[in-house]
Amino acid sequence: MELRELVYSTLVLSTNSSFVTFASELFTQNSFYPVKKVSSVTEARRALSIRSYDVLIVNYPLLDETGLELSMEMSRDCSSVVLMMVPAAVFEDVEAKTRGSGVFLLKKPISLITLSQAFSWLRSASDRVRSVQSGRVKLEEKLDEIRLVTRAKLILMENLKMTEEEAHKHITHEAMNRCISKREVANIILNTWSR
Repeated sequence: MELRELVYSTLVLSTNSSFVTFASELFTQNSFYPVKKVSSVTEARRALSIRSYDVLIVNYPLLDETGLELSMEMSRDCSSVVLMMVPAAVFEDVEAKTRGSGVFLLKKPISLITLSQAFSWLRSASDRVRSVQSGRVKLEEKLDEIRLVTRAKLILMENLKMTEEEAHKHITHEAMNRCISKREVANIILNTWSR
């Protein structure tokens, strides 16, 4: 298992500097590292433009914005797992606005036990997001290979007057004979005929 899989980079948006102190031991116990704290949505967007974070924790409300739009955006894009801590007075309104967006909500005040449970959910959700992203990358790579092989088959069909089946067999046969992937054979064909 990679080190990246053992830790969860975390961005905390909070105007209350004591929150990070309050949760610091939980961050460590739950492998949330590194933890970057910012106090505004503007600072958060700046930090997110530099790097991505596995977990986004928003201590609602913030100075410049509520953090709702950013939280929903990050959750919808599956770029981060989002936890928003919301005062009881506005909890129902925030819940209505975020419903269906995938943002986890906790009603303030929050105990360490509740926060610990929430951190466990964040780890599980983050692992799931990583798994989905990994599958998506593999699928995109496979689609790229299919497109590349299709282009190579078209070149063989046009230039060597092969049928599609013959072109497919040729690429497969070359890959097996040379002990290389069909992608590499397709690249060789494309490079040879593009000159």
